[in-house]
Amino acid sequence: MFNVSDAPCLSANVSRLRATRKNTYIAVGVFLAAILIALALLRPSAPVIVGVGFLGYTNGVRGERFARFGLTNQSGAVITRWGHFDREVRNSPSLAYTRPFGSNVLLSAGQAEVILVPLDAATYQKDWRAVFYWRRVDGKLRFDIWFANSPSLKIWLPRWLQRDGIPVRAAPSEWMDQ
Repeated sequence: MFNVSDAPCLSANVSRLRATRKNTYIAVGVFLAAILIALALLRPSAPVIVGVGFLGYTNGVRGERFARFGLTNQSGAVITRWGHFDREVRNSPSLAYTRPFGSNVLLSAGQAEVILVPLDAATYQKDWRAVFYWRRVDGKLRFDIWFANSPSLKIWLPRWLQRDGIPVRAAPSEWMDQ
């Protein structure tokens, strides 16, 4: 039969069982949420097409030379164009450099912009091109920015799991032969 003196012990066992079950539900819920977030970040998306075209040369107010490029977002997604470009020289890789030319710009689907690239004596030659960098604006970009700017993650996360910078895509112009 049931002994009255065993009631506190039985009550403690039931409480412990409920706490264990609650912890199990929480752990399973967190695990399922992590899987859903991973699937949302890794899902395939429509390809993004970015077009770059050379529009000609122009002069600034103080007589400085600029090359004009048109950059067009030909996709259905919003992209961020990074505020720097690389100059590549076909036959002289040592003359290549990266130069900032403004802030990052959001381009909506179908939107275009005209970019003025400053020219110097070394740039104003044959066989060079400008390479612009962009990235689709989505949850993965926001996560990468947060991850790159979180100093606390760099303290406790192993080095082999850390990334340097934010991955971007390149949109090169055609080679300038003139």
